[in-house]
Amino acid sequence: MHGNYEIMRFMYNNGFSDWEQRDVDQATPLHYAFCHFNSLFIAFSFSNNLNLKFSARTLNGSSVFHSAAICRSFTLYFFHNRNDVYHLNIPNSYDYRNRSILHYSMLLPLRQNYDDLKSGVSEDVLVWSIFEVCFKPKHNFKHTDNEGKNFLHYAAESGNYFGFENAYHSLSRYDVMKYEGPDIAELLLTKDNALKCNGSFSPLHEIIMNDRNTQSMYYNHDILNKYLADYSSTMLDRCFDKDGYNLLHRAVIGGNLLGTQFLVNKGMKLSHVSHHGKSALQILLSKAPFLKNGVMPLSYRKRSPFQVLQFVSQNKTEELIIDYSTALQYDETAVFVLENVYTSRPSRRRKIEALLCRPNERQLSLVHLAAAKGFYRFSKDMCFVV
Repeated sequence: MHGNYEIMRFMYNNGFSDWEQRDVDQATPLHYAFCHFNSLFIAFSFSNNLNLKFSARTLNGSSVFHSAAICRSFTLYFFHNRNDVYHLNIPNSYDYRNRSILHYSMLLPLRQNYDDLKSGVSEDVLVWSIFEVCFKPKHNFKHTDNEGKNFLHYAAESGNYFGFENAYHSLSRYDVMKYEGPDIAELLLTKDNALKCNGSFSPLHEIIMNDRNTQSMYYNHDILNKYLADYSSTMLDRCFDKDGYNLLHRAVIGGNLLGTQFLVNKGMKLSHVSHHGKSALQILLSKAPFLKNGVMPLSYRKRSPFQVLQFVSQNKTEELIIDYSTALQYDETAVFVLENVYTSRPSRRRKIEALLCRPNERQLSLVHLAAAKGFYRFSKDMCFVV
């Protein structure tokens, strides 16, 4: 009856009133309509004011919205994006096991072939459509069920690559990668062993240097905030590792622009010298590799600038490439250091001019060194400050 408009109209006109009959699982016709994209019945219920209960629950507490999600139906997207009387708001609904609409959309494996897709819409589009109707109303994507799982856990179990693809492109990287547990850094590093200032090996000095891109997985503010928030800039200025460098020196040695900016903003002094009597700018230009037109040669890196993640589902394999090439930015870091050094008092600027432009008997000036190493942006920037 529910798939034929003429029959529905006939039953309605003849006084039929039991539009919410329940099956053995306590599912209503509306549950089935949402599952099978029976837009005709749903629209009929609107236009005739049947007052059907969209909040109706089955035995496991699933709503009509859950039914659409587990069937990967186009129903939610179709009605949510209408601008007429048929528009539907999609609530952040949970079943009795605390599973959301997104949880349900990831429960089942991807279909084996397109013959199983009754709506004629490809599976990737169906997954995307459900993701969209949850994203726009700002559903809680971090929500976990009674087993502590979020929707990506179910996507991993069912091999639903499209769930990860949509999450990666729609959510922040932090939201996608975050989970309720320690990462490898938290297991290995503590406040007691992460930072050493007694001239011994210091893990944080190595991490922030990111030697030849070997520590690019920690190229973010979260690690820096976690381990350095409690220390003063004065203390960090004087915190030297086994080679006589502080954290700021290590950051510029590695061309770590993000780390350099973080430490300068925290208050560390660019003029504070290492145990070798060298400032951050001197250390950067002397330790940096030779660039090609300001670009880091691939041969310098000890690991690929790209991380390749492979997602394997039952009928499809896809690769996702994460670009870490910006983790090594020597020329940009040098420009940042130069511009911040030149904001100091005039007497200090005169010393910098002398340092930049006047060679001594044993070594090149920093201007010559920068030009020799291919620091294009730095050399160009010097024209405006010197």
